[in-house]
Amino acid sequence: MWVPHPSPPLAWVGSLEGFHPIDSGEPPAQTVLLTLQRPAGGHMATRVLGIVLLFCALPTMGQTERSVSEALKDAEYAFRRFDEVSARVDFSRWSVPRDLRTTEVQALKAIQTEVQNAEAILADIQTRGAFVTSGELLDVMDALSEASLELSDLSSNTLNFQDQDSRDIAKTSQANALGEELARAGATAHKAEGKLYIVLKERLAEEQLKLLSCDLKKP
Repeated sequence: MWVPHPSPPLAWVGSLEGFHPIDSGEPPAQTVLLTLQRPAGGHMATRVLGIVLLFCALPTMGQTERSVSEALKDAEYAFRRFDEVSARVDFSRWSVPRDLRTTEVQALKAIQTEVQNAEAILADIQTRGAFVTSGELLDVMDALSEASLELSDLSSNTLNFQDQDSRDIAKTSQANALGEELARAGATAHKAEGKLYIVLKERLAEEQLKLLSCDLKKP
């Protein structure tokens, strides 16, 4: 049974006597058979001495789950901002062709449905208080990505098309303010997406390390 040292990056060499760390600057990538050739009865025989597992320092499971909790809180806030700000978009005030307006309305409704589904996942996680699956994290991250892109588009279109035929300074100010708020909400969603991406990479690395550990224990 071996336990990775948290830092610095190490290579673990397996042999019949057990595992011990040696210095290595290599990134986590592969499992390598360490072999040695030596004379045996007049012939060269290859003997497998052990397994070299290259890896970087990984967070413990507790650290990762705390990161998951923080990332999901950020996601919940990002979705709430999406709901609040996107609901204020008034497509009837856009100076665009009718078919384009219809397309944009439908696109927003589709993203709103996706966000609602992700919010339902978050609510379920909070209610059951159980381990969050990687599939659930992927669904939430995907919804954050879609929300971020949609908010960015809405921001640009609001600034470019809302009340463009009006000379009312107040309306122009409203469009500018809403466009900026949409952009900020989009940045919030993008940041939350990035945090979830990092968490998923950490979890996948842990799961891969566990699988390799199971393989090493096989007779």
